[in-house]
Amino acid sequence: MPKVHEGQLDARDRKFAIAVSRYNDLVTTRLLDGALVCMRRHGCVDRDIDIDWYPGAGALPIDAKILAGPGRFDVV
Repeated sequence: MPKVHEGQLDARDRKFAIAVSRYNDLVTTRLLDGALVCMRRHGCVDRDIDIDWYPGAGALPIDAKILAGPGRFDVV
């Protein structure tokens, strides 16, 4: 039999940052809503979530790099 490795999905006591583009917001708002539902289901509370909105998609990689800097967030 194969070995099965399964992680625990526990979002408690973690700081999250989400960068979202307003470009094509019909899609991005639904993706954001789905991410928030999933995070809450696994124990994350709203005060531990920062959402950064951007007018286009071009700034997202730069923003993600800044958000991923040391000490600010556990997950970007």
